[in-house]
Formats: sequence, C-alpha cells, structure tokens
Amino acid sequence: MPRKVRYTVMNGQVVSERRGGVKRDYRADPLGNTTALVDNTGSVLVLSRILCFVFSLSCTTLIAVAQIRKEPPILKYRVTNLGPSYAGGTNNRGQIVGTFSKSGVAESLIFLWEKGKRRELGSFLGKRASSVGGINNQGHFVGSAFIGGTEPPRYPFIWRNGSVERLLGSNHTGHALGINDRDEVVGTMPVRESHEHAFLLRHGEIVDLGTLKGGSSVAVAINSQGRVVGYSDFGNSPHAFLWWQGVMLDIGTLGGEEAEASDINDKGQIVGRADTVQGKRRAFMWQKGKMLDLGSPGEGVCSAGAINNNGQIVGYWEPEGKDDEESRALVWEKGKLYDLNDLIPKGSGWIL
Repeated sequence: MPRKVRYTVMNGQVVSERRGGVKRDYRADPLGNTTALVDNTGSVLVLSRILCFVFSLSCTTLIAVAQIRKEPPILKYRVTNLGPSYAGGTNNRGQIVGTFSKSGVAESLIFLWEKGKRRELGSFLGKRASSVGGINNQGHFVGSAFIGGTEPPRYPFIWRNGSVERLLGSNHTGHALGINDRDEVVGTMPVRESHEHAFLLRHGEIVDLGTLKGGSSVAVAINSQGRVVGYSDFGNSPHAFLWWQGVMLDIGTLGGEEAEASDINDKGQIVGRADTVQGKRRAFMWQKGKMLDLGSPGEGVCSAGAINNNGQIVGYWEPEGKDDEESRALVWEKGKLYDLNDLIPKGSGWIL
C-alpha cells in the first residue's frame, strides 16, 4: 500500500511535506521559478502550475485547481464554490476576476476573489454594468463598462490596485479582453459602421492590428512577449490569427472553413477551436506552424479555452443534440484528454 503524504501550503509560499512522520519544509526557488520549490538540501519538488477553468451550473461558478503531488498518475482536482457568478480570468497568484448579479438586478457587476474571499467591486466608469476580460500576475485586470443590456457602446478600462482608468481615450469605445504582465492590453474597437478591428494598447499607443481579409477582427489574448491571438474575417468565415511585430498571420483551420483562437502561452502555443474537413468543430493546439486536432470524447462541439506555460489545456465538450447545460469540462494533460468529472472526488455532487 502506498504511503500517505501530506502537503501544507502557507500563504501560497511555504510548503511542507510530512511523509511517514518525517517533515520537510520548502521555500520558494530563489531563481524565481514559480513551478518548483527547493528545500535546504537543494532537493526540488516540482509543482503543477495553477490550472483554472470555469464551469457553469445553475449560475454557480466553480474552479478546479491542481493539487500538489509528487508523481501523480492522473491529475486530481478539488472544487471550490465561488458563489452565484461567472469567472472571467485567473492568474498564478490564485486571484479570480468575474461578474455577478445582485438579487433583483439584471446587470452584471464585478468581483475579485483572493485569499478565499470575494470582494464585490460593482460597476465602473459610472455605468450600470461591466464585463471582465483577463487578469495578469500583478492582479491588474481589464474589461468594459456599459450602460446596460447587450448593445454598444462599451467603454474599456483597466483596474489597478483599486484604481480604474478608462482606456483608448475619450474618443474611443470598445472591448478590452486580454492583458499581459507588462500591462499591454488587447481587444476590439469600432473603426467604421458595422466593423471592428483588433487593437493592441502598449505604452499609451493604440495599434490597429487590421484584419486578415477585410471585415472585422477580435484580439482575445496576449503573452509576455507581446504575441497576440484572436480571430478575423477571412472572406465569409472567421480564421484564427497570430499577430507579431506588425504582421498578422493566418494560422489556418483543421481543413474546414472556420477557426477561432482563444489563448496563447509564453511558449507560443495557441489553443482554440476549428472546423475539420467533415465540418466537425474540434479543439486545437497550434505550435511551430502546425495545427493539431486535440480530439473529442464523442460527436458534438469541442473547444479549448485556455493553456498555461506547462502546456495544460482546459476546454469543454458539448455532445451533439444537447444544450449548454449538458456540456462537460475537459482537460488535456501530456497529450491525453480527460473528462474533468472523472478527476474530482466521487460523490461530490458537482457536474462540471
């Protein structure tokens, strides 16, 4: 029978291990490696980087976090109930930003979850409602404020340490959707009637990223090197793109007509969803010029939503003929696809 090992995390920094009555204390790697800890003998305990995914069940947001294990045969997760809400992003510090609605109020308001508590921040820029995009490792996040309902105009903002700043100046509206650790922001903004272009905001300068082939484009994520991903009109169908140093590259499809990128990590790996030759919508990962079909549990729509620097990917599968409420959360780890429901404690009562 394997010996039980107990790990303890203190303030997210100090980890101790108790194995067979023997305790070892760990400290953060002085070289700044956030995916490993070292003890005073130089032994290294490699940790899984926090992997976060949002699941919706009766308007309740859940989050799955990889537990610390030395040699996990399969990743295991625990489920934390964040309350009635929708989570929009998370960072390596475990902060989560999202939206919620108060009883009797239809508009969406913003919350920030950190250290086990939810701070309700309300709406910004004097508007009735707000949406959120990404959050970086400094805890700065972006989003858009709007009057109410789903119609524009929307006003992009950045939140830093309790202070809110409107982005793009007073003459521009749009959506702020992604942010990196250098506070470079991406999103989409109107350029003319019925068309929007992806934008990059860096050092106070607005860069119009253009499109692949006319129409509109949307930038959704940016990595630490400033590489931007999203999707753009390409004739009558959207194609996923990678923008870097002034060039927008069409990264293709899985043989079908459409593709949309949703995230990029610091290794340049891109994930999203794309159509196959047979017209099936599948999750993909793109790296080094090649788009890989990540597979699917069965017939239906499969999509990858986020990837971390360890190459762990989260997404969902919607079985054919079913609605959103019957979707299943997925995780791809080391080339294998798992239904996240199989990786949480049995009898938990949750359907992810």
